[in-house]
Amino acid sequence: MAWDRDVAHWMWDCYRTAVDRANDCCRVGNGWFDCNMHSRSIMSEIINISNIINALLFVVMTLGGWWLKHLQEKLEQLTATNAVQDQKIQEMALSVEREFIRKTELSERLEQISRQLERIENKLENKVDKS
Repeated sequence: MAWDRDVAHWMWDCYRTAVDRANDCCRVGNGWFDCNMHSRSIMSEIINISNIINALLFVVMTLGGWWLKHLQEKLEQLTATNAVQDQKIQEMALSVEREFIRKTELSERLEQISRQLERIENKLENKVDKS
C-alpha cells in the first residue's frame, strides 16, 4: 500500500508540475516512475523556450518603441515645417494682393488710357484740319 501511495504521489507531482505529465513520465524497471529528472528537463526546456520568446519579444518591442519615437519626432518636425510654410503662403498671398494688379483692373485702366489716347488723337486731327 505504501508503494501505491508513493507512485500516486509521484504521478500527482508529475501532473502538477508540467503540462500532460502522465504522457511524459517514463516507466523504469520494476514499476517505479522516475518523473523528477524527466520533468526537470521538460521544465528547463519550457523555461528556456519562454526565456527565448521573452527575449525576442523584448527586442521586438524595444525596436518598435524606438521606431515609433523616431516617427513621432519626424511628425513633429513636419508639423513645425508645415506651420512655417503655411505662414509664408499667407504672407505671399497678402503681398500678391497688395503689389500686383488684377486682370480686370488692368483692362479697365487700359480702356481709360485708350480713351484718352483717342481724345488726344481726335484733337490732333482737328488741329491738322484747321491748319
